[in-house]
Amino acid sequence: SEELIGSTEIKFWLWNPEASAIIDIDWLKLELPSDDTFPEDTPEGCSDLAFGNGDAEIMNGDSTFPWFSSSGNNYLFIESETVSDGSTNRFYRQLRIDNNWGMWYKKHGFNTPCVVLGEVYVLNVKVRVLSDIEQSVNFRFGYQNPSGKWQYLSLNNNEGSHCPNSSNALGWVECSLRMTTTDEMVGSSGYQIWSYIHGEAPFSTIDYDDISFSKFDPESVLHQIYVSTEAATCWAKGSELLITSSTYDQEDEHRVTVLDTDPMAGTITIDQMIPFTTTKADDEHFPVEVVNLSRNFILEAEEDPNN
Repeated sequence: SEELIGSTEIKFWLWNPEASAIIDIDWLKLELPSDDTFPEDTPEGCSDLAFGNGDAEIMNGDSTFPWFSSSGNNYLFIESETVSDGSTNRFYRQLRIDNNWGMWYKKHGFNTPCVVLGEVYVLNVKVRVLSDIEQSVNFRFGYQNPSGKWQYLSLNNNEGSHCPNSSNALGWVECSLRMTTTDEMVGSSGYQIWSYIHGEAPFSTIDYDDISFSKFDPESVLHQIYVSTEAATCWAKGSELLITSSTYDQEDEHRVTVLDTDPMAGTITIDQMIPFTTTKADDEHFPVEVVNLSRNFILEAEEDPNN
């Protein structure tokens, strides 16, 4: 805007030039990112909280926008490699010279309508740690609470873990991490997503690719459990089931909905993942039970003359 012209300092720097190098700059162009980088204020625009250029392809040329390095001395850029089918894949690479912080996505200065109470968001990302030592990349979701202070929540998978370990030998690994939005998040005037790895210097280079942070669609992932041929034949699509707790806490039970059945295999497909369960094969004395809540039934006790 006209208010910014001449009143705001703009800085740029050249990364790691050779010692004593003479660098001439004849022409510098500063332009806005493409329109596709900015989400619309619509349900479609809110479908991904990390909107724009998650695959590091050609949205903004060789610019990493809207992703940044969370430390100015750690250098984030776009790299490319030839994959097995002969095509070229572009991805983000971060040289972590200064500290253990990783890449950063930040939106602030406005109340976003995208963060809705009780929504489950899933961060999907591929990472590769360029190190001979296996390491796990962590991701956090940050938001401003009503007092304006930034709060942070670690993103975990269903088992409460972070990304799988990666290294030079293991290569690319896929992370699927999630969170459920809270009251404070809904009222936040901004949010951010950023990565890091615990540890001391030297800090390993990290590669990132195929990043999204989207609303969880239960039907996008199919979860199957084996019951029996009889149960899979009898229970219909849409039935509500109760899977009893596999721990000492009765609150760990799960209510699920049947999406599909396979009577031949004796399996049913349900609408959510069960983090952990015990089957008869795991524990003969304490397997979970699956109960159909959508049918009427009568419980009758057997007569026992000795009791």
